Amino acid sequence: MQRLLLILILASISASAQSVFDGTWRLNTNDAQVNVTERFLLKDGVFSSAAYDPPIKDVKADGQPNPANGAPYYDSVTVRVIDDCTVDYTSTRNGKLVDDSKVTISEDNKTATRDDNFVSESGQKNHESDLWKRLEDGPPGSHKISGTWQPVKIENASDSLRDIIYKVTENGLAMHDGQGDSYDAKFDGKDYPYRGDPGTTGVSLKKIDDHTFEESYKRDGKIINIWRWTVQPGGKTMQLAIQDKLHDTTLNFTASKQ
Repeated sequence: MQRLLLILILASISASAQSVFDGTWRLNTNDAQVNVTERFLLKDGVFSSAAYDPPIKDVKADGQPNPANGAPYYDSVTVRVIDDCTVDYTSTRNGKLVDDSKVTISEDNKTATRDDNFVSESGQKNHESDLWKRLEDGPPGSHKISGTWQPVKIENASDSLRDIIYKVTENGLAMHDGQGDSYDAKFDGKDYPYRGDPGTTGVSLKKIDDHTFEESYKRDGKIINIWRWTVQPGGKTMQLAIQDKLHDTTLNFTASKQ
């Protein structure tokens, strides 16, 4: 009986160590650390933005659709100047709205807010609003949106952008999120299919220890993002460190178990 009890205790400890990643995790966007810059140029009726994936260049800001080739998320971009402080830019794919962003610059020209509504591949509607601060002015004669901006705060984000569900499987993880993306992969470093995001085609997993794992998101075999999750003592929060390889930036979040 004592031996059986010991076996049960050890089995319980092992199962607990294997399942600390299980559950719904909600990103806490109010304390996000974002090391990102956004660059825009709008001058003489022509708009360029490094914020897009891939960046867009020399698009007419005339409120009319402009074809965009080679982008996984969109095939058309429309830029509309609302006034001296406000610009709206939208993107579509196969005739359907993908993203609608409105940037409004403050009267003192030092800050801006971006209000972004976009639709995931699954049809899920998402919303995010950010506060930016200006780092550099645009060239003389350009619209106020021109220059370099740094996001300083995510003021609001829909739960669909914040919720990620993990389920431990045999030597791996199954993931699905509020946008409808998902994967089922092993901790063996091999590439597995990623579903729901036209710009992400694969993922590989690496288990660092019983409380830490790493996801490498890929596009056509090339790493575009690395997400490193670490469960904190008590098991109620995780730290997330993101390396954005496409834009050479980093983001840090905490996530709370729901």
